[in-house]
Amino acid sequence: MRGLDEDKSFNMLVSRVACVGKLGHKNIGYSGPLSRQLLSYRSLVSEVRSTLRNLIEIVLVGLLLSGDANRERNDWTELGISLPFIDDNDCGLGIAVRTYLDDLPLQEDATSPDARQEVKAKGKEWFQHSDSFTGNLDRAFKLWDAVYKGSQSAGKEFKDGKIWANANKWLSERR
Repeated sequence: MRGLDEDKSFNMLVSRVACVGKLGHKNIGYSGPLSRQLLSYRSLVSEVRSTLRNLIEIVLVGLLLSGDANRERNDWTELGISLPFIDDNDCGLGIAVRTYLDDLPLQEDATSPDARQEVKAKGKEWFQHSDSFTGNLDRAFKLWDAVYKGSQSAGKEFKDGKIWANANKWLSERR
């Protein structure tokens, strides 16, 4: 990763949040940059998602076996598909964000609109099968906004609120 330690830290935080989303990509195998850190983080996110899915399925089975839910149904497939956490996450969106934010320090002024536009234009080369590199970044930044807003409304119990606020300020100059 490039830049100062603060840049690296904030880049990793924003990229990890983006790992929760999905990269808009053509139905072809992924080709593009990789990140060991984000692939490892994706494994953790995937394990949590899988555990939450299993928990929901166990609760549903418990409701059905105890007779607390209506078992006279014909829509079992739809019921199973409608439960949350069915789709596995990938880390493609996180890698796209990391690649974008990691290339900005190579520019003369990393926060200038021209530098940001130039790096976004390079994204088409890095992620050739992406539906829209800029659109993917926008989606990741909207996801960041939502998670950041949640982190700020957590109150004093959230000890790292200042780190998130600093990361949000840092990111606002690089969007």
